[in-house]
Amino acid sequence: MRFFQSLFTKIGNFLYKIHQKSLQRSSLKKDYLKERKLVAELIMDVLVGKLSVREALLKFPKNCDDTCCAVAWHAIMHFEADEDIAAADLLFRDVQVDFLEGLYNIMVEGGDLPENLIAEYNKYHKNVDTCQCMGREYFWHEMKKNINIFP
Repeated sequence: MRFFQSLFTKIGNFLYKIHQKSLQRSSLKKDYLKERKLVAELIMDVLVGKLSVREALLKFPKNCDDTCCAVAWHAIMHFEADEDIAAADLLFRDVQVDFLEGLYNIMVEGGDLPENLIAEYNKYHKNVDTCQCMGREYFWHEMKKNINIFP
């Protein structure tokens, strides 16, 4: 009897923790819903040619700390940056388009991206700034940083 009581207590505690985590996720989702829907529309506008990549990046939500939006920012940026590869390899272009369409389908509903995708993103881009200022100041800042003339 005591064994079952202990077992049910542990199961109850475990289920309570899972429920609390799901509540935390749903509250986060509500916070980012508006931004994710905007990002989804920007992705679609780039894919159909309504906006250039630069215009879409400039319209991204400012100061949004959502990792899903950062993943989409970099995916759109690479869509244009890898243009020469995509022109030479149609399969590469199809994979890029499919990936962006997948991001759109998830983000238009305000959903979270899969954990493995975010983990891969964090390996390479976690500390990369998704700078919203694509103007002259940003250009000179990046130029100085990349040629290591100025500290």
